[in-house]
Amino acid sequence: MGSGAPAYYEVGEPTGAYTGQPPKGVMLIINGGGWFMNGGGMVASDRPDADYWRAAGWRTVNLTYRPCNQSFADVKWFYDQARAMWGSSAPYCALGASAGGNLALMLAAARSTVSCVISEAGPTDATTIVNESTPVGSTNGPRWVYNLLAAAVGPEQLVWWSPALFPIHARVLWAVSAGDPYIPWAQGTELQSKMLAANPTASVSLLQLPSGATNWVHAGISAAALATFQAAEQLLVAPLVS
Repeated sequence: MGSGAPAYYEVGEPTGAYTGQPPKGVMLIINGGGWFMNGGGMVASDRPDADYWRAAGWRTVNLTYRPCNQSFADVKWFYDQARAMWGSSAPYCALGASAGGNLALMLAAARSTVSCVISEAGPTDATTIVNESTPVGSTNGPRWVYNLLAAAVGPEQLVWWSPALFPIHARVLWAVSAGDPYIPWAQGTELQSKMLAANPTASVSLLQLPSGATNWVHAGISAAALATFQAAEQLLVAPLVS
């Protein structure tokens, strides 16, 4: 992508059985961290996701961004550059956890050519999260997320950082741990209801993953839940690569 990139990134090609083959698609992997944590260390923490998708035959762009209100502009820059470099014959998807999941959904709202989004406990509506509770009944966590985003981008900008309020044409998988202390289940159901209201044939799947000892985003999930989530990921992309 050249020396003009606004932030650090890593491009990976298909591995294993897919080594040397044309990629099935391009997966942008967007780091989380409250919209302000960034840099090479955050990219490194997402390498397991990049390895997973490379082993499934995808090219990956594992990226970070400048902090706070510059983050979304940088995500769009990477997406636009990727399509300019590699063309549009294969699907382009975006994956992120927490703030990265929010940015992935925002990208789909801003770019109708995004084919799918995997949002792992990503906020979908900053205007409602402040009054909601998490799967474990906490209201402090959602208020903290609201305050974090307001501090990052400015309270007057929160509506623009609420992808559930805008049309999304991509196939979407949104998931949260049943033990998540920050992200309400209602963030997923709102996204789903609004996507289906706009388009009754929209593809938007929600998963509340049982708690367990496997580290995942904000809270642990069970090994079986992780397997369920990964199977849902493959169902999400299957129509795009068949």
